[in-house]
Amino acid sequence: MSEDVASQAIDLVAQQSQGRMGVQFFGGEPLLEYDLLVYCVEYAQNRARQAGLACVFRATTNGSLLTDEACRFFRDIGLVLTISSEGLPQRQDACRRFADGRPSSAVVEAAVQRALAHNVRVKAYMVLDPCHLENFVESVAYLRRCGVRMFSLGLNIFVRWTEAQIRQVEQTIEGLGRLYLQSILADQPLGIDVLDDKLFAWAVGGYPGGQTCPSCRWLLSVTPDGRLFRGRAFTSDCRGCSDSVGDVWQGLRISLDGHALKSGEPLSPRCKSCGLAPYCMYWCRCANTYTSGNPDVPGEVLCRYQAAVIRTAERVSHRITGELAQQPQADE
Repeated sequence: MSEDVASQAIDLVAQQSQGRMGVQFFGGEPLLEYDLLVYCVEYAQNRARQAGLACVFRATTNGSLLTDEACRFFRDIGLVLTISSEGLPQRQDACRRFADGRPSSAVVEAAVQRALAHNVRVKAYMVLDPCHLENFVESVAYLRRCGVRMFSLGLNIFVRWTEAQIRQVEQTIEGLGRLYLQSILADQPLGIDVLDDKLFAWAVGGYPGGQTCPSCRWLLSVTPDGRLFRGRAFTSDCRGCSDSVGDVWQGLRISLDGHALKSGEPLSPRCKSCGLAPYCMYWCRCANTYTSGNPDVPGEVLCRYQAAVIRTAERVSHRITGELAQQPQADE
């Protein structure tokens, strides 16, 4: 991506934003273009000041190119650094090797430690994939012992899942729930985004009506040639899901809000009859399209994944509530 394309993209974001704007560096590997990243940050900061906006930054990296200089820069701008990891060294080396075949676990763990040593806000990104579900919970626990406290979970929605693999995902989510609960009760809480989100939904009685998928509504992806895609674009021909919605020079051709499927408006009969619907994110059109071929209907793996997370969050919520109720009350 050229500086011109990057600048035009940031200008567009500033024009579309109210209150604050965000810039996320995602690849590919963004640290391959570290100088461009620094340029984008400085340009965005200046543009945000001019527009009276707060500006937040995020980056996702595999950690292989993370330097002390980059860590100091990320710390100073308050960037949230997401490091893609498989956790346990044996899982990391089985799933993520360098192009020349070298294992990557030692490099990634060193990157995590380097970032933490510089007080960078670090989050681990881990993907539930049918090819390597073994030891997933143990891998989260391993990264926790390495000092990571925030986790973002992804579900590989681009592959076919067997019934046995879906059941294994459900069991993995249950195991994560136990680890999550243990961390809370030990007063060393972990942040696991999907469980955090569902616990909030349980606390308020479900998602508010009219809520939309944040990626569908607010996130724009920019390609190196300046095309714009709704959400986090994975391909340019996703059966209508990721068609280009404009470019950085002409702007948006559509309203993102008009495209987004809203909570409280399930179009699928299955969703309408489901008791978990108030707590379910069935309204992400991109994820629906990838898993079922229909932007308004979640596929089987997505449906079962959401159900497992919701039920796990419910159990955690009830256990936490019970623990708090048993604590002695101070004398009046």
